[in-house]
Amino acid sequence: MEQQYLEALRDIRMSGNGRKTRNGITVAKFAYQMRHDLRLGFPLLTTKFVSWKLILAELIWFLEGGKNSPIPYRMSNMRFREILEWAPDRRTIWTHDEMKEAWQQKAKFPGDCGRIYGAQWRNWNGSYDQIANLIHLLRTDPTSRYLKVTAWNPADLGDMCLPPCHGDFQCFVEEVNGEQLLSLHMNQRSCDMFLGVPFNIASYALLTMMMAQVTGLKPGEFVRVVAVFPDVTDAILVKLGLVEPLRQALADRGVEVAIHDGITPDPTHDVLQRGFEALVVAASRRPWRRHRAAPGRWADGSPRAAAGLPA
Repeated sequence: MEQQYLEALRDIRMSGNGRKTRNGITVAKFAYQMRHDLRLGFPLLTTKFVSWKLILAELIWFLEGGKNSPIPYRMSNMRFREILEWAPDRRTIWTHDEMKEAWQQKAKFPGDCGRIYGAQWRNWNGSYDQIANLIHLLRTDPTSRYLKVTAWNPADLGDMCLPPCHGDFQCFVEEVNGEQLLSLHMNQRSCDMFLGVPFNIASYALLTMMMAQVTGLKPGEFVRVVAVFPDVTDAILVKLGLVEPLRQALADRGVEVAIHDGITPDPTHDVLQRGFEALVVAASRRPWRRHRAAPGRWADGSPRAAAGLPA
């Protein structure tokens, strides 16, 4: 996956379509696909700092669906901080969108992010739990063509601090060498290849593994299709230059996720009530060392980095 990511940066930078957007000048490439076989390892990239704790916390936050918010099924940045065990005033990757002036006029409580991601996954149109239904179908009808979850709810877009970037995902089960493999395909309408994509890759790879665990399947492929990224020419060229001498030596490296064997795929066991926190009980790193930082900047020259994290 590391090489695919770097090739994507190179291809988009060199042959993408330049355009002016709210983020300034961007370079766009429509429907760019990347694939990773999870049987070969976990895709935690080394050419970008990727916080494992942040990935895990955000995914748990999404899967909770906002049920612990002051108003249930509205996603709370305060709850995100609680999962991270961060101070209430510490900035998160969601603080910028949560604090936008236009959104503050709609927010219903401090830290309200609205009906984003997990609220749609677990409480679509106020009642339907897409994640529970997906798990049920994977257990009872794994060849179904309805193994799909979407966060893109047109009726709720105005009630979100940010419309979903990774809008939907679909699962696929196939038998390979006697094993039932679960693959996941994610569509992303817009992405920040430099900053956000390394996190998205790890997050959805982890989600694939978690879904496989609770349904008695084995992880297969993670496939993603992406579209747009802001233009950070200098940072991209620096990043590509960092790894070019090592291209042949680079291999997928990162977190090995140990899933607790004691959690059985018994369909009578309601894993959703216990929470997905219990599924991931260990994260051991193989020799993992990221390359030096390649800081990016927005079109106005200001630095670009996730809140509280280095570029």
